[in-house]
Amino acid sequence: MGSLAMYLEGPGSQRRSVQVLSSQRKRLHTGSVDSINIRNRSISEVEVKTLVDEHGQIAVQTDYDGFLFKYPNSEIPWSLIVG
Repeated sequence: MGSLAMYLEGPGSQRRSVQVLSSQRKRLHTGSVDSINIRNRSISEVEVKTLVDEHGQIAVQTDYDGFLFKYPNSEIPWSLIVG
């Protein structure tokens, strides 16, 4: 079986090839002032990834499911696509 490719898809269906730069476990705190929706309240930890694209730009995960990322200089969310 071949390896998986990861892409971030953004405005205008633009895609950038990415790879994982780092990954860390983040503990969720009950009652935190966080605008991110948590579907399963029994979750106490999530894995948060930082990705780097082919241009060396870093994107940070912005959801607890691991599918939305943002570049520091932009407010536009990019979607992770794995294929």
